[in-house]
Amino acid sequence: MSKTFTSERVVVLGGDDPKKPVKRSFGHVAENVDDEKLIAFGKIVAEITGDALIAINVTDVHQVKEDPAA
Repeated sequence: MSKTFTSERVVVLGGDDPKKPVKRSFGHVAENVDDEKLIAFGKIVAEITGDALIAINVTDVHQVKEDPAA
């Protein structure tokens, strides 16, 4: 079996109510972005939208294939 990175998505959650956050999604993020860069990005999004930063969710997408029998 082989596992290949295909994409990474980031969702920045903001707003005044953590129970009903505003979700802003971003795709085509580079593989293995470090936490410091993600936090800096989230703060920029919060600043330009005027919303408080609640959280940042990161989803890695990998493609899994079965290797052909040798």
